[in-house]
Amino acid sequence: MNKTLYGLFLIVLAFGLQSCKENGAKPPKPNQTLTDGSLSIPVYNEDALDYYLNKKDGKTHIVNFWATWCAPCVKELPYFEQINEEFADDNVEVTLVSLDFEQQLETKLLPYVKRNLKSDVIVVIPEDEQEMIQKVSKNWQTGAIPATLIYNDVKSYFIEGETTYEELKTQIENFN
Repeated sequence: MNKTLYGLFLIVLAFGLQSCKENGAKPPKPNQTLTDGSLSIPVYNEDALDYYLNKKDGKTHIVNFWATWCAPCVKELPYFEQINEEFADDNVEVTLVSLDFEQQLETKLLPYVKRNLKSDVIVVIPEDEQEMIQKVSKNWQTGAIPATLIYNDVKSYFIEGETTYEELKTQIENFN
């Protein structure tokens, strides 16, 4: 193999490996998994958020922070379900991050998700709430939920407080 062709091969190989590293990242191993039949919900601490908040895969990601005990959160969840269904073919990925208390996971969260949600749901039980808030967004002033981060490879948009279907749709269209 001549030197030019060999050099080109190495460049392509290096680019391919870097691309796999960025786009082929696997989700972190959960601390535990909630299960009910075919439903499986991973439970993490805040360290796992690095994976969910920093995907570089050409998609628009919507990461919503909510809990079953939060009335405004539950009120807006159908908007995320609608977005998930409507934009499924448009490289939009919805992840619903439950911040329910550990003692509510089996009795309240699991039945709620099974009855009402099709989007990907994970649970985060933060060891350090302030660290978690800062990981999500420097603009998350109060740490109150609901809160939503929309991002892609290039930009991000943060919503503190309740949102609407129209605002979500507008932001997604701005990202695509």
